Amino acid sequence: TSENFLYIDREAIATLAMVREGLLSPIDSLMDKGEVDEINKTGKYKDGIFPFAFILAPSGKRNEEVLKSTKQGDILDLYCEDKKIGEIKTEEVFEIDRLERVKKIYGSNDINHKEVAKTLKRLGNYAISGELELYHSPIKEDIQKVISIIDRNNAKIIVGIITNSNPFHRVHER
Repeated sequence: TSENFLYIDREAIATLAMVREGLLSPIDSLMDKGEVDEINKTGKYKDGIFPFAFILAPSGKRNEEVLKSTKQGDILDLYCEDKKIGEIKTEEVFEIDRLERVKKIYGSNDINHKEVAKTLKRLGNYAISGELELYHSPIKEDIQKVISIIDRNNAKIIVGIITNSNPFHRVHER
């Protein structure tokens, strides 16, 4: 492996795959600092209401060191469970306010709250934006299953599909 890599968890991969598959429209990429600031200020993104920005800010000392030294144009490999799963061509690396972020997501930054504490553990101090490539979509097979069910039942109108896609599912529950 190269020196320029980030470790991310399976939840992050699934969420990134949802973006790549177009399931989180209008999101189509990781947001940069300007977009994050705008959403934090206005609660809007691409003319729609948006509760919080879509970022990749992996935790860990090594990830933080890599992000702090990464420059625009650098390509970082993405690893999960010791397997290279993709790469990102860096546009920008920027510092985030972790407590403000969890407050946007959960309405609280109380570290005694189970989900807040869990998210803070997964959330680093720096976010990265840029062109993302995933070598394999862990959800593509699930999408094909849904399409197959729709075709088999000759469904014309789909009212909704419920998934447990954290953290977006948690926002929906609120």
